[in-house]
Amino acid sequence: MKLIKKVLKGNTGEIQLLPQNLDDIWHLKYIIER
Repeated sequence: MKLIKKVLKGNTGEIQLLPQNLDDIWHLKYIIER
């Protein structure tokens, strides 16, 4: 997985990730559904 953008401010922020294979997509799905 490739990090595209990271803006963190304390406990909040935004990151943009670029999945590079099916495993990356599975991990992102798991994180989002938590």
